[in-house]
Amino acid sequence: MRIRYIEIFYHVMQAGTVKGAADMLHITQPAATRLLQQAEQHVGVPLFQRVKRRLVPTAEAQLLYPEVEQMYLQLDAVRRMVATLRTGTDSLIRVLCVPGLALDWLPGALEAWGRKHPQVQVSVSTLHSRQIAASLALREGDIGFAFEPASHPALVSQAIGKSRMVCVGALDAASVPLAML
Repeated sequence: MRIRYIEIFYHVMQAGTVKGAADMLHITQPAATRLLQQAEQHVGVPLFQRVKRRLVPTAEAQLLYPEVEQMYLQLDAVRRMVATLRTGTDSLIRVLCVPGLALDWLPGALEAWGRKHPQVQVSVSTLHSRQIAASLALREGDIGFAFEPASHPALVSQAIGKSRMVCVGALDAASVPLAML
């Protein structure tokens, strides 16, 4: 299967529409439609049913997708390595972070880190802890920050700090004893 076919199939599965896939690939919708048709001809079976102007993945597409997804992620890793070789540095770090840290702690940490590494770009995605672990295992991110350790055999967790949690209430809320909480 050609790389371009893998890309169009992957992006149509992600976006759910040819238009969305075309936007992701920075090509026109007619070009994306032709590419998807060529991919289906190459595979030899329909990958999508056209239902009310929507694309619905066939059973064959559902079987093929996990393999294509892995291949696409590996292709992305190759592209990143080429960028690294070209510039001499890793030009992008994909950070995954829980929302609470992404709004409070992460901006300051990234600002300090960015002063030491100005040549590196950072992308930040906010996810919940389990999603961070799953995404890192699939190599959809480079580093993650969460409140709990990852429970995945391919990942390692390192404590980097401790946090305090307090209960805050109105001064006149004596009807709710804190001990009940």
